[in-house]
Amino acid sequence: FNTVQVVTFDTPEDLYAGLKAGKIDAAFGDGMRFAFWLGGSDAAGCCRFAGGPYLAPEYLGSGMAIATRAG
Repeated sequence: FNTVQVVTFDTPEDLYAGLKAGKIDAAFGDGMRFAFWLGGSDAAGCCRFAGGPYLAPEYLGSGMAIATRAG
């Protein structure tokens, strides 16, 4: 991603606000958080997912797991 200008934000909420306001063209972050934000009223239909998931275990680890109680 050497042609990208990186802009950092203090909180996910600041990132979402910057994306919604057009201060940035795209955002990279946690897909689960983005899914909840995009599906909620705060996003107001401003944005969408682009492409598929970015999978890079060498940078992001082996992924996410969800555990539930047995029974």
